[in-house]
Amino acid sequence: MSFDRRCLKRVALPIAIKIVLAGERLAGITRDISPKGLCLEISTLRVKMNLLGILNTTVTLIFENEIMSGTVRWYTVEEATYQIGVSIERQSKSSWKKIIDQHLRHDLGRAVKPA
Repeated sequence: MSFDRRCLKRVALPIAIKIVLAGERLAGITRDISPKGLCLEISTLRVKMNLLGILNTTVTLIFENEIMSGTVRWYTVEEATYQIGVSIERQSKSSWKKIIDQHLRHDLGRAVKPA
């Protein structure tokens, strides 16, 4: 029996994305992505704030020339890395879909495994 509450399949795909947390722009890499969100990994050394205060708040995500909005849904610490779960806001869904499609096409030559 699985207790995984995910309704959409995740794909393990590293994409460099910046997130703006409390006015600070931080670089991270996606651990996995789905049509509705992502898990972003950021070094704990880069984060200077208490992440508990950003749960359920809107953040800005930056990928190349695309600026998107998302909501922080959860976070956890794994070794020296924060994993931050972000759901993409409705007004940013088309930009996010374009990014996913672009990366999945690019990675078709390599094996993309489910997360």
